[in-house]
Amino acid sequence: MKTSLDFPDPLFRQLKAHAALQGSSLKNLVLNFVERGLRETQTVPATPPQDTRWEDQLDPFTKSLLGIAVPTDGRPTPTMDDYYAHLEKKHLGQNTP
Repeated sequence: MKTSLDFPDPLFRQLKAHAALQGSSLKNLVLNFVERGLRETQTVPATPPQDTRWEDQLDPFTKSLLGIAVPTDGRPTPTMDDYYAHLEKKHLGQNTP
């Protein structure tokens, strides 16, 4: 079956040069790329996004540090939003010691 593809000029030149370096035709190069792409998408298992807590995504060392900075004076435990707000202040030069 024939089809037409519209490549941007820089990409087309890159494909043509790549084919020439491999001693291949542009047609065979593109076919190989398409076949390889199809094979790769078939072998990669589709994993549904998992609902994980942010803590579960931490490496073991960082996980071991969780809870160390819990306030002992009755204040609530800082949240990630508190941390991001702290970073914003710090990077905007508004952090007071």
